[in-house]
Amino acid sequence: MNRQQKIAWYSITVLSAVLLLSFAVTYWAVAKCGWQKSVSGLCTIGLSCIAGIGPLIFRKDKCQPVPSDERDYLFELRATSAGFGACYCYFVIAGMAILLSHGFSGTILVTWLIPLLVGGYFTAEFVRSIAILNQYGWTRKTS
Repeated sequence: MNRQQKIAWYSITVLSAVLLLSFAVTYWAVAKCGWQKSVSGLCTIGLSCIAGIGPLIFRKDKCQPVPSDERDYLFELRATSAGFGACYCYFVIAGMAILLSHGFSGTILVTWLIPLLVGGYFTAEFVRSIAILNQYGWTRKTS
């Protein structure tokens, strides 16, 4: 498995674990304290920043003469484009859902911006990681 595949698997694992933990803590907070205090359960989403240290954990191999080539650059470009395209679709769908639920003269709470931004990040990162794994192969070693 090359470095990009390892980083993609690491990102998917961390983000999935953070989502499960966040849902569990939010569910517990709702059951214990009610809906007013349940927003504190969303604070566990901040643990998703651990996904950003993937490149530090999986460092570039100094023994390898060429760490990446044009094909790797093309795979990364396609994956990033797919991630941002999915993020854009997420924001369009979320914006239209808010518009349909509140109408043209309605306003939304500022606290709604947090799930919108976090959802956009998670969508972009999941789709980018899945696109990388799809292009390289999910477990195939590349030489």
